[in-house]
Amino acid sequence: MPSSVVFGLNGTQATTIQVPDNQTFSPESLALLADAEWWPRFHHTTLLVEQQLKALQVKINASPETVPAYLPPHSGRITRGSNYRGYPYRVLDVPASIQGMDIFLFRTVVVWGHSYSFHLILSGKWKTAFPADFPAIAHLFPQWYYSLEDSPWEWLETDPGIFSCTNLLSGDHQRLQAHPFLKFSLHFPLSQLPDLPQNGFSAWKDWYLFLQAGGFSG
Repeated sequence: MPSSVVFGLNGTQATTIQVPDNQTFSPESLALLADAEWWPRFHHTTLLVEQQLKALQVKINASPETVPAYLPPHSGRITRGSNYRGYPYRVLDVPASIQGMDIFLFRTVVVWGHSYSFHLILSGKWKTAFPADFPAIAHLFPQWYYSLEDSPWEWLETDPGIFSCTNLLSGDHQRLQAHPFLKFSLHFPLSQLPDLPQNGFSAWKDWYLFLQAGGFSG
């Protein structure tokens, strides 16, 4: 019988990979394990990624004008993992409030081999309070995507079920309004990782100002 390897990402539905019992190491796998130069580079790169996330965390918390008074104090948290669909990842949640089905979350996700991304996720009372000016969202956030996926806990730009916010001008807002959660996402290539703190702060500030203008208070 094949063995199973199960992994997920902080709230995602776990993915199961079947590994045949008779599978053995390839020459490439053995060479990677024995590469004494690659592993320190990997570790150093991982520390640089966490440094960027920490810089964004500090930047948001040090800006009182973008810290929502309607959320409980939350300085942010970095989550570390090694297997999201087989890839290492890091996650920063700030600002954030998760109380049962009432979720207000601005999440930054870095997935090795793919991209880094920012996500605004609202459900429960926070979704109800959301200012549903979808034409304005289409104009203000044309590079963002909204999700009609079954779960809000997916993070790749290639996932099915995500659509450009410009589609909200063509009436798709009705499907979004009826969805059990709101999720808006913005992706950047990993080559732009040095810009993560500024891109993340700008992304959060734009949403904060939109929510504030719409009278959002939860």
